[in-house]
Amino acid sequence: MRVFLAAVVALSLCCVSVRPLEAALTVNGYDLAPSKYDRFDNDPSFIGSAFDWSGVGRTASSYWGVLISPSFVLSAAHYPPGLGDPIRFYASNDPAGAFEESSILSNTIISQTGIGGTSDLLLTRLNAPVTGVATYAIGNPAASFVGEELFVWGQSNKVDPFLNTRLGRNVVTEVGAAYTAPGLTGKGDVFIYDYNTTSGLGPDEAQVVVGDSGGPSFIVGPDGNLALVGIHWFEYS
Repeated sequence: MRVFLAAVVALSLCCVSVRPLEAALTVNGYDLAPSKYDRFDNDPSFIGSAFDWSGVGRTASSYWGVLISPSFVLSAAHYPPGLGDPIRFYASNDPAGAFEESSILSNTIISQTGIGGTSDLLLTRLNAPVTGVATYAIGNPAASFVGEELFVWGQSNKVDPFLNTRLGRNVVTEVGAAYTAPGLTGKGDVFIYDYNTTSGLGPDEAQVVVGDSGGPSFIVGPDGNLALVGIHWFEYS
């Protein structure tokens, strides 16, 4: 069993990865059905096919950015997208499909109201607004999220950085307060979920790994729409 922690900050819950190295999101059933978890494999059984992921973007240098408005994305402060780096948002799960593109204009680390210091959440402004793709509401930061099922994004093994995405699921089991991540300076509340290969969500269960920093976690809200509840910050076992 591996246990993973993720931060709750002023704007969202964050689940995270410690080092900005290339690795792929671990999914329990990946060897059984690889296409089911990699967004751009054009497989109809993709586990996220019921939802609009067009606001989940990747940069040319393999960094994440999740649209919360046409001009702003969230990512991880310890693994920030570079200024001027192109960021791309695909309208569908088809790698040959239409996409919108902008570039990184500025980065601002978000302060932690009520906790002191800064978080690992990075608010990034784009050079120009993107239209025709999704923007995401932020999950209620006052909610505990215990028992909530997450859609967890991470990297796949694609060579093209714009297409390098994989999706799994997990469930929040516990929430802890005012945590400082090992080796990092950001501080925030954390949520915990276990990675079990014999129970839990079965073959879809995911664990963030080194390299998934900045990737998002979502819940499906009461209205049936996606809500952003996390940006990956660190993993701990």
